[in-house]
Amino acid sequence: VPNIRTCFTIQMPSQKIGEQNMEMAGTSTQSFIKEWIPVQVPENEGSSKPVTKDEKAYSLIIVEDEADVRDFLMKSLGGQYSIILAENGVDGINKIKQNKPELVISDVMMPEMNGFELCEKVKSDPETCHIPVILLTALGDKENQIKGLEFRADDYISKPFNHIELMLRVKSALKMEYQRQQLEDVRELALDETHHSLVELYRLLRGPIGSYIAEC
Repeated sequence: VPNIRTCFTIQMPSQKIGEQNMEMAGTSTQSFIKEWIPVQVPENEGSSKPVTKDEKAYSLIIVEDEADVRDFLMKSLGGQYSIILAENGVDGINKIKQNKPELVISDVMMPEMNGFELCEKVKSDPETCHIPVILLTALGDKENQIKGLEFRADDYISKPFNHIELMLRVKSALKMEYQRQQLEDVRELALDETHHSLVELYRLLRGPIGSYIAEC
């Protein structure tokens, strides 16, 4: 009716509840990550690069409960590094203690033990505290990034991430760990040389030279 009211007619199909496809009400088992993970790793990015013995000697543990992400990380990094897979935080901690890897890549949101708890356990254990930990998660907000750093995570990558970015961050973390180990070796060598010099000095002081100095 002009200038008074407007009427709409809506037709909606209907059927009995029993006739509905109940499978539609179930929870989809398809992982959301298929929306951003490439079907395959690009051939010219990382995995096709010639592998050296030094690179392959590096051991990485990937802790991830999503099978699709584990497969993607394995394809991305397996060509250059020795990869050990873990399906949750508890499994990851056990494998970290057993294998002492050079790097850990862990998801944050996982059952049984999340990535923050895993990182805390790694960094609080004297035998594993030196191992770099990269946290990988869909939580890209600053609050969770800060939380990861509070648990002493070495790096933080938010999903979706770029394959090249992943490779560069892994290489950077391994390079820093290699440099740390080199400095530790130099320190231990210096301590050994100092100890040897002190022992030699003590031996000399206990011998004829020591007696001569005492007489003077």
